[in-house]
Amino acid sequence: MHKYSALGETFTRLPFDKDYPNTSTSNSTVFSIVQSSDNELWMATFGGGIRRFDLKTESFTESYRHKAGDINSLSDDKVYTVLADSQGTIWAGTRDGGLNRLDPDSGKVKRYQHHPQNPNSLSHNKVYALFEDAKGTLWVGTRGGGLNRFDRQTDAFQRFDHDPDDAGSLSNDQVYAIFEDKAASLWVGTRGGGLNRFDSTNNRFHHYLHNPQDKNSVADDDVWSITQDQTGLIWLGTFGGGLSKFDPASARLGYVKHDATDPHSLSKGNVQAIFKDKAGILWIGTESGLNRYDQAKDPLQHHFQHYQHDPKNPQSLSDSDVRAIFEDSKGTLWVGTLNGGLNQFNPDNGTFIHYRFDPNQINSLSDDYVKVIDEDNSGNLWVGTQNGLNRFNPQSTHFTRFSHCGDSATSISHNSVNVLYTARDGTLWVGTYGGGLNQFSH
Repeated sequence: MHKYSALGETFTRLPFDKDYPNTSTSNSTVFSIVQSSDNELWMATFGGGIRRFDLKTESFTESYRHKAGDINSLSDDKVYTVLADSQGTIWAGTRDGGLNRLDPDSGKVKRYQHHPQNPNSLSHNKVYALFEDAKGTLWVGTRGGGLNRFDRQTDAFQRFDHDPDDAGSLSNDQVYAIFEDKAASLWVGTRGGGLNRFDSTNNRFHHYLHNPQDKNSVADDDVWSITQDQTGLIWLGTFGGGLSKFDPASARLGYVKHDATDPHSLSKGNVQAIFKDKAGILWIGTESGLNRYDQAKDPLQHHFQHYQHDPKNPQSLSDSDVRAIFEDSKGTLWVGTLNGGLNQFNPDNGTFIHYRFDPNQINSLSDDYVKVIDEDNSGNLWVGTQNGLNRFNPQSTHFTRFSHCGDSATSISHNSVNVLYTARDGTLWVGTYGGGLNQFSH
């Protein structure tokens, strides 16, 4: 973790773990972060257990690790997911150690693991998904053991797994996503079994599977993420199949993917960026261009307007491989690309202004591979690239670069910037690939 001083424009290293002051986030991969209160973050790391961060003191206060022989310690240091429930309890799902319940006050952990002779135990020790519904019920998704419903009163689990002889059972035992919609329906995404809707009145599942001949089916049977937008539409993220969208009002389902026979379909390639602007327009970046979709005018037909690089048009998108999309406070859309730098979009004529790396100009962008874009409370854009962080002044069109210096403890921790987040108090958080987390404090 690093804290940035706006006055001196330097980074100060903060210890990741009070017991291991030389350890930083670069030593562990962070898979999940949740906030349990206004002052604490909980981080699930792959190999480093759970880390507790106090936002008020800006320091890591606790590290929860596996300790051999201590049943009150974490069951496994490889943590996939972490959840802070409505009662203040922290739950952690691990790769091989099952589920852990952590008491933030005492620091003690209670383990829930699979026991072959106990049908009320957790169904599998690989826990990939955790979710608490509106009634406070905890749901646990496993890789190989299906779905579990936890009874807090009895400390027992009710299992829901796939039964090939039962059409109303869970479609697949690898559960990757759990979500409850605004109507209190529970949705379960699986690897290989598509989407499931759970009927709590009879404990049955309704399946939504991919059909290559049906555009109103799920895009792919690997459903990794589920969410619902403000209009009530449910969006599904799949692995390799693009996006799917379900309209609960009409019970219609459609997928969003490239179709070589349809010129208005999503441009081909992996979906790498999605952004919804203030007008409700959905912007989707793929390896083959920027896509504009007005879901208000076209709720299920999925007609996209395309913006791609045209070598003959200097005002076209600078590069068709889109990696980042952002709308600033003034309504201007910015697009980051793999090899074409930063683009400013003009909606009146559909053209782009390009901002590229220039080795002879110190006030240019530090690198043409733009990974992420954000805006601070002063109206400055922050642009994270493969080779450094940039602050962009839209009025002067000048970039100020921040790069890692190996012999300086006050520089940014790494030049590969993957994540930017501006908190409500104006603090800018900078996540890097290989250098951990940095904090820019105004």
